Amino acid sequence: MKWQTGQCNNMGKIKPTTVKRVGKKLFQTYPGKFTTNFEENKKLIAETVEYKSKKLRNVLAGYMVKLAKTAAEGSSAQAKKLDMQ
Repeated sequence: MKWQTGQCNNMGKIKPTTVKRVGKKLFQTYPGKFTTNFEENKKLIAETVEYKSKKLRNVLAGYMVKLAKTAAEGSSAQAKKLDMQ
């Protein structure tokens, strides 16, 4: 780990609580609509959410990609577990 100007080079960005809260709520409200495609998610967010800035929309769309990937991995793991039994 190499520290420069008080920060570590290999640390990830922390999403604001607002992004996480709204993202999870959208993911539960519109199941199956959000995908791993960033551009599609941006369009869906523009239609469904009244956002304050373009940056907030983009961060939210990126978080939705992460949630969609996590959900896909979780469902495939569940399917593999059921196949093994």
